[in-house]
Amino acid sequence: MKLLALLILLALPGFAALAPAVPPATVENSEEYAAWSAVLNYAYPADASRQLVIENRIPAVHQKPIPDAGRAYQSYSELEIIEEASRSPYTLEKKFTLKLPYVLIAKEDEPGFFLNPAGGGIDKEHGAKLQNAWDHFCKMYPGAYGIVQLSRVGFLNHMSQAAVLVTSREGGSTSVSKLFLLTKKDGAWEVESVVPLMAA
Repeated sequence: MKLLALLILLALPGFAALAPAVPPATVENSEEYAAWSAVLNYAYPADASRQLVIENRIPAVHQKPIPDAGRAYQSYSELEIIEEASRSPYTLEKKFTLKLPYVLIAKEDEPGFFLNPAGGGIDKEHGAKLQNAWDHFCKMYPGAYGIVQLSRVGFLNHMSQAAVLVTSREGGSTSVSKLFLLTKKDGAWEVESVVPLMAA
């Protein structure tokens, strides 16, 4: 299904390396930053002890959908619009309006605790490396909710509705992804519903 295919492509560690080597454009649309900010403020409320670490690059999606063994979802149009907006890689700027302090991190600067060993599986040695890398990350970014990765915003119905995929990778190789559906009310974006997609 398109949903699982897009989710896998956006969340897959190192996926950006599969895209053509084209200098990524920068997202400058203020409405996208407003929608992202509404989602992040909803998902991560104000807390003086926490911060957000956001990946500064949105990878391109070039591959065709992968069947998901027949599981049905109800958000095809939202995911198709996100997919269409993600045909090229993009970089983010510090234009978010958030309740938490945040930093943007380049993928090449991320710790290696999200990479699985060759051949799959996590043995005791690799598990120790993951834990050490995670501990180092926590020291660099105390109070962080792992690394947050955003999709492009899919706008619908003449910019009155929007959809955003958010993947949070934390605690070693663990990742959790959710689809946020928003509506614009009185000039501001509000989260209407959240669809849990995948935990790995």
